Amino acid sequence: MKHRIACVGLGGYAANYIRIARALRDEGRVEIPAVVEIHPERFRDLLDDLTAHGTRVYTSLDGMFAAERDIDLVTIGTGVHLHCPMALEALAHGCHVLSAKPSTTLVQNVDRMAEAARRADRLLAIDFQHAYSEAAQAIKGAIAEGRIGRVQSIVARLVW
Repeated sequence: MKHRIACVGLGGYAANYIRIARALRDEGRVEIPAVVEIHPERFRDLLDDLTAHGTRVYTSLDGMFAAERDIDLVTIGTGVHLHCPMALEALAHGCHVLSAKPSTTLVQNVDRMAEAARRADRLLAIDFQHAYSEAAQAIKGAIAEGRIGRVQSIVARLVW
């Protein structure tokens, strides 16, 4: 059985979700029955590829859920203010959720999202990239234990 992924948002960080979903699709591991993008005209080439593989394009999450059934996972790579309401909607429709960080703009909404995931018996994951990687944890430990001295500054290079 192939898992069915719907990607909400195609630009910015969401491009990573659709890139990975397409790679998994090309390996025959998943299907991408739907994507949601409020500016589809900005992604014509990508949408040509997706629709050639049977993906349907929607401009709202409500519209997608009105037409689609049996979505297993929804990825959310939209503006931060939409992460919580979109996650709640996807969970209410019985989907697992992978959302870009931060999960929400209000601390209170974290509890709402967690409770919705528990009620739906679905997974809710927030993508913190490398925060819990072995390398990041080793650096954190070295700093906490004072092995590398006092931190003066941090320079990071982010590659997406």
